[in-house]
Amino acid sequence: MNHSQYFRELKEDAAQNPNQKFRSPVIVMKGINYGQFASKANITYDLNPEVSQTAAFGIIFNYTYAFMVVTQNDPNKNILEAKAVLEQGYLNTEILLQPISDVKAFDQNLEQISHWTITAQLRIINFLTAISVEFVNHESDVMYATKRQQHKPLFRLLDDLKINSTTQIVFTNNPADEAILPQSPTQLKAIMTSQDAVKKLTTSTLYGKPSSCSAINQEAFNIAYLKSSTIAKRQYQAAMAPITFINDVHASTLDQWNQASLKLIYNNTGFFVGATRFRTNKPNTDHSIGEQDDCTLLSPFRAMEWIYIDALRYTKKQIT
Repeated sequence: MNHSQYFRELKEDAAQNPNQKFRSPVIVMKGINYGQFASKANITYDLNPEVSQTAAFGIIFNYTYAFMVVTQNDPNKNILEAKAVLEQGYLNTEILLQPISDVKAFDQNLEQISHWTITAQLRIINFLTAISVEFVNHESDVMYATKRQQHKPLFRLLDDLKINSTTQIVFTNNPADEAILPQSPTQLKAIMTSQDAVKKLTTSTLYGKPSSCSAINQEAFNIAYLKSSTIAKRQYQAAMAPITFINDVHASTLDQWNQASLKLIYNNTGFFVGATRFRTNKPNTDHSIGEQDDCTLLSPFRAMEWIYIDALRYTKKQIT
């Protein structure tokens, strides 16, 4: 999944100088795995290929040769044809990676806003009637307990209700294993405003039952699956390694919540996700822990990584 990061950087460079597509191409070759770049080397955690070794070598050769022709700038070679090959590879890669980029942007973006937490906040409040409201989110990379002291749940600005949430995005921190570990967050620790707090300022609005954290995490998977490519969906279904969502565990104290994390269990039967929820409905004068409804959330990007990559590691069939 780190290919999407490299390709995003290339797109930014190419916007300034289109020749970057030929000087430093990033091309994802559909159906080829890492081992096929190294004479079927046995690479740990590699996925099964979808094309034969012969076909893989042909595809790799075409792109490599085109890159060499453009780089050497030999007038005796067909440079325009080579550029066309690399251009097509760029366009193919853009199509392949677009679903991943879209889902990744829910929580990893220049605005530092967790759009998925905003969706979760909507599900927690669960308005049944239309209301003028603005949802505000801030992502945090500082210690959670410190950030919580700064969180003010909601306030009115003229006729609009403004509802705040804060998100701590947590990643696996092991650079030595960057190539095989998920590139997505291990959890989104979302501090959200409770429905009861909102009700105090919107007495004429109707509400439904607040969603569970588990239901919100299920929705994260549903969105990731919906945005996945047709091929990715087919491969995921064939892998028979589904995501299962466990009922919420409820933290009863702030200390329990601060120590809680999203439970992620992987085995050859699938991926099991268990959330922790922390609810406080007694307001504090400093808004430190009052009127909150918090969840450890599954990132839609983590769900998509399972669909595209991790679930497929349990399939057995190899193409030779």
